[in-house]
Amino acid sequence: MVASLAVREALLGGAGLVAGPIEQVAESHADVVRWLAETEIPVLLFGSSTWDPQWSTRNPLAVDAPVLTVGDRIELWARELGAVRPQRHGGA
Repeated sequence: MVASLAVREALLGGAGLVAGPIEQVAESHADVVRWLAETEIPVLLFGSSTWDPQWSTRNPLAVDAPVLTVGDRIELWARELGAVRPQRHGGA
């Protein structure tokens, strides 16, 4: 039910869907994982296990994402938001 509502909302908004951790969803709702994997909207399924071929008839694009340290995240945010300055409102 929730997955179908999320997919419908994504379709109406011209968006994609991010779902996971996929191995936890698959344990109790393998049919939902298969349905999400084969829907026509862009779907990003994430988790720590490898892809199970029973989850979809399509071959997914599997990407390993490194775990960032706190220092890595601070550096990333500072670099990406460095040019953004908070705007002050009022007379000060």
